[in-house]
Amino acid sequence: KALPFRANIAEITSTAYSVPSEVALQRAVETAVSEEIGSMYLSKKPIPDVQAAIEQRVGKLLAGTH
Repeated sequence: KALPFRANIAEITSTAYSVPSEVALQRAVETAVSEEIGSMYLSKKPIPDVQAAIEQRVGKLLAGTH
């Protein structure tokens, strides 16, 4: 049985990077990103919409308006 997202996930390993530990609210940022990516898989949300949602959520967190 094939894993439909395997190729996309494999690509992430060569392009992704972790959030540096000195980033304020690191756990909250990682949670927001993870939730939006999960939402993308469940709802078939287009990648540009997911990127915009992540940027908005992380921006609010870092601005202190969460």
